[in-house]
Amino acid sequence: MVIVTASVAALAATQLLVAGSDASTLYSPLVRLFLIPGHTDRMIVFYPILPWFSIAGFGMVFGRGLLSNERRAYAIGLLVGLVCLSLFLSDRLAGALGDFHEVAPGWIGLLNTTKYPPSVAFVLMTLGLDLVLLTLFALGANRLGRLTQPLIVFGRSALFFYILHLYLYGLMGFAFPQGATMLTMYVIWLVGLVVLYPECYWYGRFKQSRPIESIWRFF
Repeated sequence: MVIVTASVAALAATQLLVAGSDASTLYSPLVRLFLIPGHTDRMIVFYPILPWFSIAGFGMVFGRGLLSNERRAYAIGLLVGLVCLSLFLSDRLAGALGDFHEVAPGWIGLLNTTKYPPSVAFVLMTLGLDLVLLTLFALGANRLGRLTQPLIVFGRSALFFYILHLYLYGLMGFAFPQGATMLTMYVIWLVGLVVLYPECYWYGRFKQSRPIESIWRFF
């Protein structure tokens, strides 16, 4: 309960403190490090501590729930996920009160939430959908069998995958200096997943061989 309360407080503080901030302002390193992403004269911060503390906290609570009672955790997760998605749609229809910018017309505008730093709308949309999908995948794991293996491989090495994909897709982008069509982008995405799969599979096995307190477990 303490972690949930602290995570909600961190999310609310981010929404209140960041709203109205000016992206062109050269904020101090401390402000960048703890609250507003961006650059200073000396460094660039993409993931400030306070906004992303809430995401990490929610993940810790859900993970502990899975270890304690998996069936119950998924049942609660599905309910929470559906509530989050309902609140997200309500917020967007009300004028994006939980975001840092207004909703543009169309479905792209509806889904265009602020990620840096994560707004309340972004958290409701992404974590809500994640919880629903995780529950559905868990329920269908026996029926889907080996089809879920790629998801498990990438899921067990999520941060490792994230770091690698930044450089891989960045390098692949040099092959398209004039841009690419949406269909081409999907092909590039799939090729990238195929390339990253064996690396993530290896790292997942390596990570499991490390002690539980090892820093490698974080990746």
